[in-house]
Amino acid sequence: MFQPTTFLTHLRHDGRSGFDGAPVAKNLFTLENIKTRTHNRISSVYFIASNASHHRNDKHTGFDAALLAKNVCTVANIKTDTQRRNSRLHVIAGKRVVFCPVEKVGSTFWRRVFYILTAPDQAKYHNPYDVPIKSALENDRRLFTLSGNDDRVLKDGAFSFLFVRNPFSRLLSAYIDKLVSPNPTYWKVWGAPAVTAFRKRDDARRAVRYIRGKPIKRRFITGHDVTFAEFLKLVINNEQTLKQTDPHLISVKRGCKPCASNFKYIGKMESFAEDAFFIMDKLGLNFTRANYTEKFGNLTTDDAITDSIRSPFSWKKDILKYVSWDKALQRIWLKLQMRGIIEFGIKLNLTLIEVYNINENQFITMAREAHRKSDSNILTRQKSEVRNEAFASVALTDLENFRDLFIEDFILFGYDPSPNAYFQRDENAILTSVYLNFTHLN
Repeated sequence: MFQPTTFLTHLRHDGRSGFDGAPVAKNLFTLENIKTRTHNRISSVYFIASNASHHRNDKHTGFDAALLAKNVCTVANIKTDTQRRNSRLHVIAGKRVVFCPVEKVGSTFWRRVFYILTAPDQAKYHNPYDVPIKSALENDRRLFTLSGNDDRVLKDGAFSFLFVRNPFSRLLSAYIDKLVSPNPTYWKVWGAPAVTAFRKRDDARRAVRYIRGKPIKRRFITGHDVTFAEFLKLVINNEQTLKQTDPHLISVKRGCKPCASNFKYIGKMESFAEDAFFIMDKLGLNFTRANYTEKFGNLTTDDAITDSIRSPFSWKKDILKYVSWDKALQRIWLKLQMRGIIEFGIKLNLTLIEVYNINENQFITMAREAHRKSDSNILTRQKSEVRNEAFASVALTDLENFRDLFIEDFILFGYDPSPNAYFQRDENAILTSVYLNFTHLN
């Protein structure tokens, strides 16, 4: 990554520079400079923010991350719309706890935790994964949304927290989870608009819909074949126009207003287990932690497998309007491979009779067995290769636009906005065909 030639001192948590006590020049940290398209200045901002993390004044890095974000907000003079209430904030009834869910950053996990906190029979839950996703989501809508004058709880010493993630990883996760995997809802609300707006008309593939595996005559854009590059353009357009409020697509700055909400603790997806255990202890769920600390990774993976399979099976009737069931099963399998759960070399081989007779429990068993056979080192490398292939498939101009629009999410939380793996190349997209080439499943 580019290292600025001008000496930049470290930003400390008290807002002063590190070695000589001289104040950091604020013009280096203005939003005008942050959003400039020059690589040098963006690198300079990241250099200051990332090195601030070396000065740890707290016993836990989540508090440290919150202090860093607070000081970056001040020094960078990041503006936030404070006239509109932060409708994303959740409050746990009877407790001085405030949470802002960020989709694709463990938000379902925390909704399960909150479900346990409000359940009359907490002892029956040995860990958050015991709570059905449907129950957690219904409970979330019914109990926790902040309303009225409850914003003041943030200023009354409540423990407020959110979880963040590298914006590049969050974007790719949304694509894999909602568009690679068979999901008729998101093919319709994300895929079709992206294909319609950003695919050349002459090249637009008119996908044939299926009913009970048989193609029907009427052809039109369905969105199930949307590419990652087209999806990225949709996200850019939504952030530019500020019209889209889908929590999966908007920036953390827009969704949780970190520069106005003054969160006490900011956990990260990259250290999710450590941060989650700390917060559960603080919430009084010590018994829950004790029951699954050693099994956390296995439980998380198994939950990903079961949810990735049970949901599409429940949508089978609607999925068959877009693709045949054998292709749907292959796309589920591909999702698990792209997420680093099943080795890419372990193929799904089913006869046509098996495809239409297999039930969700049998398919889950197959996926679990494939995961057990997979090598962890290969899976780690596979996830990295998927990321590199995905962002190489995007034109450099679009990648720069995404970075600039989400720049606050990068610098507030200490993520590199211009990693060499994505940006050290020419303008044109690099189209490879290892992981993201699934046109045969459209």
